[in-house]
Amino acid sequence: MSKVAAGPVGAYHLLACWKPGKHRSSVLDSTPDKVVWCSHHYLLGNENGGKTLDIAFKTRKLAAACNTERTLKTTYGDPMAKTIMRRLAVLRSARTLSRVPRSKPERRRQLTGDRSGQYAVDLVQPYRLIFVPDHNPLPRLDDGGIDTDRVTAITIMEIADYH
Repeated sequence: MSKVAAGPVGAYHLLACWKPGKHRSSVLDSTPDKVVWCSHHYLLGNENGGKTLDIAFKTRKLAAACNTERTLKTTYGDPMAKTIMRRLAVLRSARTLSRVPRSKPERRRQLTGDRSGQYAVDLVQPYRLIFVPDHNPLPRLDDGGIDTDRVTAITIMEIADYH
């Protein structure tokens, strides 16, 4: 397991992973300001007892790119880096996915078609921060849709122009 500082995403610490059996240990790290690779994703816990979204990254490369302001600027350029940092701050401060604003500037929305089940928030046009709820099973509404009031963990899949 390699560790990297949490950087612009704030003072997080790793919580027990919600995917038991995928790790050598149930609690990977409890040191503040760490992002820890746990073989299937980077997991960011939060420091207020799980009362905000837990954020995971699909790949080590994506987590490293989002790790510090410097690597964000190197990877995506200054305007995009600042926007990514703001969106990560909004995501981490939300208690559930339903509390991420659907209005501008974030504009959270559920995607359709070949991206069904994914969500996105706006970055610098035309790019989006794309993520999925990280629950097994997914919390569902009576009509079969995802219950965003009960989504408390997400995995950031990519930063892309999917248009």
